[in-house]
Amino acid sequence: MEKSGRFCLESSTNEILDAVGASPYLGFYFETMFLDLLNDELKAMPLAQVKDLVKMPWGDPFLAENLVDAGNTVYEIMENQAVLFFPLWEKESDSYVPESYDGDKGKVCLYINRDMLESDHRKPVIVCPGGGYNVCASMVEGFPVAEELFRRGYKPFILNYRVNPYAAYPNPQMDLMLAVKFLRLNADRFGIDPQDLLVVGFSAAGHLTGSEAGKAQELEEMLLRELSVKEPDLAKRYAGVSAIPDKICLSYPVITFTGPTHQDTAENNTGGDPKKRAELSIENMVKDSYPPTFLWVCEDDQTVPYTNTIAMKEALEKAGVRHQCFVYPQGDHGIAAGIGTSAEGWIDEMCSFFK
Repeated sequence: MEKSGRFCLESSTNEILDAVGASPYLGFYFETMFLDLLNDELKAMPLAQVKDLVKMPWGDPFLAENLVDAGNTVYEIMENQAVLFFPLWEKESDSYVPESYDGDKGKVCLYINRDMLESDHRKPVIVCPGGGYNVCASMVEGFPVAEELFRRGYKPFILNYRVNPYAAYPNPQMDLMLAVKFLRLNADRFGIDPQDLLVVGFSAAGHLTGSEAGKAQELEEMLLRELSVKEPDLAKRYAGVSAIPDKICLSYPVITFTGPTHQDTAENNTGGDPKKRAELSIENMVKDSYPPTFLWVCEDDQTVPYTNTIAMKEALEKAGVRHQCFVYPQGDHGIAAGIGTSAEGWIDEMCSFFK
């Protein structure tokens, strides 16, 4: 049984949709466009069977476990408010539901399991799921990673940032910057150490994480200018709060937009402007003030060339920035915690490096 145990792989898609399909939260944890892969007959079958019959567009089995996890998570939210959401551009409200907003900023939030938030004083981490700046793949790189980090003493918040059609720089980067400031400003409230903040970014969100750190001064000026128009009091409060993470982890990241890269990520964050590719390539942003960085990738990555990670490693070395880089032989892309691959130990390696 997964999560609360209401749904499991013997459940059908229809059972899950009948129970939680009307909730605006479901699309937040499972990309509902993937349900279009299932016809009526498949939706009535146990998900254990569907997994063997249906392939994802990239060739993997249907994400049955992720749908089960999403269904259970949403059911818990509906029953027990098991997950708490903190809007970053909107005012906090007990009725806040990210998917109820259609605007570019309304869905931007941090979220965390209630039991994790109510745990003892811990080091904070912001988990940024990837997705090519097209989606936030929280079903793979959000909650599963947060759970692993929680077991290792962190208090993990997951970021939902702007993606297409609002993915062009500086939008997602300002969302992450606002999240960093928000956590530091609320450190006592959340029981976290504001001077030991880690950001972990996957794939395109590795680019998000690395570029937010690399262009912090420019981004902060834009962020405070934008806040001062709508929320002048908040702009004043945030003005003295550092926007640079204390440390970052770049997981199979997109780094360069000028060499071998992931084209969707590059197109989306540059807004299709080729003149911005060099400016938004992270290897060009690294200075000696860049935060300590842990990087990892699998050499057989078929989505983002592993040479992106090598380019970042070389930039960090040149600038004299403390860092550690692991290139694992096998695992491909999108493996999150790396379970069952040669990268399975990356979280422990990262924790040891940042200790």
